[in-house]
Amino acid sequence: MSAAFTPVGRERQGVRPAQPVAGPIPLRARHGWPRRHVLPAVLLLLALPVAAQTSGAAPAAQHHRAVAAVTIANTAVPAKVDFANVSLFPRFWRVYQPWHVPALNLANPQALDRAAQNGTINLSLHRVIALALADNLDIATADYERLFAQADQMRTKGGAAARGVSGAVSTTSLFSGAIGASGGIGGGASTGGAGGVVGGGGGLRALGGGLSDPQLNFFFSDEHSKSPLNSPVIYGTPISEVNQTVGGASFTQGFATGTSISVSGVGVRQYINSNELFFNPELISSVSLGIGQNIFPGGFNSVANRAFLIVAENNRHVADAVFRQKVIQTVAQAAEQYWDLAELQQEVRVARQTSRYAGQLLADTRQLVARGKAPESQLIEVESQSTTLRQNELTLQTQAQQQATKLKLYLVRDWSPAVIAARLRTTEELPSPQGPPNLSEQAVIQEALRNRPEIQEDRYNLKTRELEAKVTGIALQPTLQVGASISASGLSGLQVNCAVNQFPCPASELRAPLPGGITQAFTQSLHVTYPDYAVGFSLAVPLVNHVGRADHATAELQLAQERVVIRNQENKLAQQVDSDLIALDGAVAKLQDVNASRQLAEQALANAKAKYQMGATTVFTVIDAQKALLQLQTAAIQARADYAKAQIKLAEATGTILSQYHVQLRAPRRAQLAAPSRRGGPLAPVNWSIPPLAGANH
Repeated sequence: MSAAFTPVGRERQGVRPAQPVAGPIPLRARHGWPRRHVLPAVLLLLALPVAAQTSGAAPAAQHHRAVAAVTIANTAVPAKVDFANVSLFPRFWRVYQPWHVPALNLANPQALDRAAQNGTINLSLHRVIALALADNLDIATADYERLFAQADQMRTKGGAAARGVSGAVSTTSLFSGAIGASGGIGGGASTGGAGGVVGGGGGLRALGGGLSDPQLNFFFSDEHSKSPLNSPVIYGTPISEVNQTVGGASFTQGFATGTSISVSGVGVRQYINSNELFFNPELISSVSLGIGQNIFPGGFNSVANRAFLIVAENNRHVADAVFRQKVIQTVAQAAEQYWDLAELQQEVRVARQTSRYAGQLLADTRQLVARGKAPESQLIEVESQSTTLRQNELTLQTQAQQQATKLKLYLVRDWSPAVIAARLRTTEELPSPQGPPNLSEQAVIQEALRNRPEIQEDRYNLKTRELEAKVTGIALQPTLQVGASISASGLSGLQVNCAVNQFPCPASELRAPLPGGITQAFTQSLHVTYPDYAVGFSLAVPLVNHVGRADHATAELQLAQERVVIRNQENKLAQQVDSDLIALDGAVAKLQDVNASRQLAEQALANAKAKYQMGATTVFTVIDAQKALLQLQTAAIQARADYAKAQIKLAEATGTILSQYHVQLRAPRRAQLAAPSRRGGPLAPVNWSIPPLAGANH
């Protein structure tokens, strides 16, 4: 199934950058923030409104239109995963059929291919994020971990251990046979000892066990044997010939309470060439029921019986966190790559404009030299400057093309020839700050601790370590299992009918045998005519228990280590947030300073041009002023790009970038990219946002 993709918003061209804020912008003090309240921050990567920035444009309200939510599915992941939907009814045979991954769509979306074939792909930031969610193969790879977690949960429901997923801790201490593993129920089919030459009890049918899938067992055999006998006393014949048919069925299941049950039924038909038997052929039946229970360790409600189920559930949350982190990283990287490309394309435009002016200056200088109003040396200097500027433009064009290839990797599934040849064009201008980034450092750190997937991942791993320590502690107890069973046998067949009260019956006194069959045998079993009761227990008392104590010690140490890991992760996260806040402050300060200097350089170049036209100065003054302005224009573009990426870094560090870009992760393999609301999205404890998406309400 192809990804559902709809370009959202209006592609904007010719947008002028916002004017810098007048006056000095107060920056955060290095060692503290105002603690009175969290100021409404301006961490805005503004996608600048066309109406507000373009001369002669219509009112801003006319350029904003409501945008429907876009549901995007990454088709590199199966859209329909139903291997866990196991049901015996009505299509019971599905349980025995292999499951195959549905066909994957690894082609590019049709809209993207059409744009690539036209030669130019126009990209807004919104469209970049939408394509990354739908097409990025790193996101698809991470999404498979969630499917692995689903399979693991299914596996643990059958009593097996979870295999684990990426990011989850390994619970090796839980793999001992006494914890969570399926114990032998011991309730297999048995004839119960009925019939034959001597009777006998069937023995205890079940002891305690762990969780296991229900299972039906059927068996059948037909046998003929002939063997010599050492004495004719028992069977009355020197050669024994036996024809025997055996058939039966049994049902077994273990439960998370540590309980196991076993139900079995067996039927036997046996003929022996002997007149020393009451029934020949004889029909033997046996029905048995066994129940077992773990008492120590575990008991009815202990977590030891459900350890693997709990681990699998924790791992599912870990897989969700790992997937969310990959989406956050990919969205942040795609946005940064977009702004890097926008920066280079804007630098190319500035370099091209400067080259054109240098060409005009060269033409003017040639005229002045021809009229004798300027020396030949000035013409050489202007020609050298024009060549340098042209080379700079070519260098920037090359860098922009290389940057476009980096961005393409986030947006496509298939590196097709059309995609390779296509040109990317960004349609949004680099943002400028609209106010001071006054944010409470502590508030932002707390926001990060609430939202960062790595912290959530570590907390679920901590739950698993706590479970492991608890279960291995329980496992130090002696092992006690109890069980009880009841069996009933039946015996029927063609009964010897003798005219005299003598056994064995003389051949001359034999009459027609009395009829009997398997029905009579099983009737005796069901009425418990010949019962067999059994109770018992199994107690294992380790005297030293080196293995169990070592496993428990390891689990406790791993739990302590996990607590250290979480604190270390929180400290690193706080440092990262602090560093990103500093980078944001520096980007704003740099942009403010560059904008002020650029305005002065523009005025200086205008003055130099005027004086040069009047012959009041040399061309060298104009060239120097032009160089200075070009450097400041480039620095301003770079400062705005740094500002944009600093905000993305901070949004990524706090784990809020998805909500800021209005990306909602839903069920596995699904994500929704919604348009921002007029209120700017969901409320958050720290009220700041990064760029409203192009063409959306805000």
